[in-house]
Amino acid sequence: MQLWTIQTEAALGKLECDGRLSSDRGLADADFLTAYDWISDQMRQRIGPSPAGVTSPLWAWYQYNSESKRRPDLRRRGHLPRGETGFLIEFWGDDESVVLSDFDLWYFVLNYWYLPATVADGERFDSTLDRRYSWNDPAPHAIDQEIRDSWQRIFDLEWYDPELTCSPGERQIQATLWELTAESIVTIQK
Repeated sequence: MQLWTIQTEAALGKLECDGRLSSDRGLADADFLTAYDWISDQMRQRIGPSPAGVTSPLWAWYQYNSESKRRPDLRRRGHLPRGETGFLIEFWGDDESVVLSDFDLWYFVLNYWYLPATVADGERFDSTLDRRYSWNDPAPHAIDQEIRDSWQRIFDLEWYDPELTCSPGERQIQATLWELTAESIVTIQK
């Protein structure tokens, strides 16, 4: 499948030097590490174990804005810190080595929110809570399990509820993989 990742000059140098690039956990926002651990567990279940020394996912895009605008737009802000030189790397990923998920629904995982199947399901769940929980203050086991089980919906790219999701053709679809190899690269754009 055709994918794109946006990387720094340092990351591109590592890729050119080593012939491969994996994520550096030390560069991740500490507030998101527990969510990254969750997606890493999902990757192990779906595509197998990570290579030796790789502990975090490498992020890429399968569909940046919609089916008609799959390639990331480097004119938009937020890809890298202000002033950082970036590189858009287009590459091919094997279906067996990539996990696709809905970017917008990923925020439910990042924020430790329940992802309802319907609006009524969300209202039902909220009515059972006496307070809000977070990654730093997780719910008791049964509620935590229900929250985590709900996140499986981020991987169902055909699931559509007009009150909760974008239509499949309008979704932003992210890709996570363990590493990018130099042989898989199609183009690099500064």
